[in-house]
Amino acid sequence: MRLRATGLLLLLTALASCSLNPKPSPPRLVNQVGILTLNAKDPEALARWYDTHLGLYSTKQTDGSWAGKTASGADNLQMSWKFVPIPTTSTSTPARVSLNVSDLEFYVNRLTEAGFPPERRANDMPGGLRAYFRDPEGNEVELVQAGTRSPEV
Repeated sequence: MRLRATGLLLLLTALASCSLNPKPSPPRLVNQVGILTLNAKDPEALARWYDTHLGLYSTKQTDGSWAGKTASGADNLQMSWKFVPIPTTSTSTPARVSLNVSDLEFYVNRLTEAGFPPERRANDMPGGLRAYFRDPEGNEVELVQAGTRSPEV
């Protein structure tokens, strides 16, 4: 009887220490995107496009580029971007930009009304709704509304 009581006491002690000292969650591996750089024949026009249609405000830098960053906050992943002038002889490959948004339909309607309809949509992918556009420089812009699916669009 004494052996059972000792074993039960050890078990309860072990369980109590587990609940009082849970394993710490791993640190956030990425807490900021350092910088997203897009080459542009006309960085000012591209900066204006991202500001007008996606709310990514930029200011002119002394090197001729346009740059900006999202507001920082405890729950936000901060991101910085830069639109860099390229020589007119450059044959750079267009980039792909993926942005998470809270209301995909708002941006689809906004961009469509501005003459930039989505090239395609994906409503059955894991992770949420997606729409794909091209910015004026030919870069693919993917907008994702996480955690939702739509049967028909």
